[in-house]
Amino acid sequence: MVRILSHKNAELQCLAAECISHVAKFKRARKTVRENGGITKLVKLLDLGQGQAVETADATKINMARCASLALWSCSKSNKTKIAIRKAGAIRLLATLLKSTHENMLIPVVGTLQECASENEYKIAIREHQMIPDLVEHMRVSENQELQRHCASALFKCAEDAETRQIIRAHRGLEPLADLLQFKSNTQLLSAVTGAIWKCSIDPTPNVVKILQEKKVVEQLVGAGFSVSDLTKTLQAGQYNTAWLNEISQSQLTQLLTAFNMSMVGASGALYGILVAFAFLFPNTELMIIFLPLPPSTPATSHPPWPQTPTPRSSR
Repeated sequence: MVRILSHKNAELQCLAAECISHVAKFKRARKTVRENGGITKLVKLLDLGQGQAVETADATKINMARCASLALWSCSKSNKTKIAIRKAGAIRLLATLLKSTHENMLIPVVGTLQECASENEYKIAIREHQMIPDLVEHMRVSENQELQRHCASALFKCAEDAETRQIIRAHRGLEPLADLLQFKSNTQLLSAVTGAIWKCSIDPTPNVVKILQEKKVVEQLVGAGFSVSDLTKTLQAGQYNTAWLNEISQSQLTQLLTAFNMSMVGASGALYGILVAFAFLFPNTELMIIFLPLPPSTPATSHPPWPQTPTPRSSR
């Protein structure tokens, strides 16, 4: 399949890229594609031509770019492949393809970006190539919830630094994020949206607070069970919302307040924080903790753990 990516027939190249997009969901296949130079070949298929806009490019090249982005999306689930994609020069080409208005092109492109945005180099590159405004715009104008989810997820991962958060707010990114909270049945979309809202509310300005109040974000989050920002700020202040008592008992609420404001140190504290976060997101889900079985240490003076064959006595 990797060799066919260099074939002269464009249709064969597209078929090979689509085939790779399916098999690359497995770790071993991703490694094979990477070690045989498949990432570089796929990135070359993203190129529409020098100075060529997406809307005026040849239909064959657009289809090749779409298939290649699908394959890169599947391959990007590997950290080593993310590095290879970046070194092959894919970021600039993905920024060009992000200008497209076709959802079948945008979904794999944004999917690849949000998958790679967990790496710091990609976060910086996405900001420097001015992709944040495009992500906000696609999230605003599109009616495809899958595309909106990937856009929100990309914004969530990129909004680690204050500069990116400011860009999102400057392009009115909070408004479409708040509007997407109405789709309460789509839990994956809600998870991405609430995460992005939380990140953008870390250093709120009066304008941000106004938008959140106008869109009734807090009420929608509480109703959906994903009130990340509101819960965090309220609990950090040692307070609580009386509406929470409709869902949990007073004793449970007291335990929650105590657990959230407790100082945590070391690995045990990190595990405790994960348990608290799990309780926030999935309050009605049973959690079972399984401890690894470890054999007890045997003192030096104790009997050996395995029976020994008795030494025969000498007879006279």
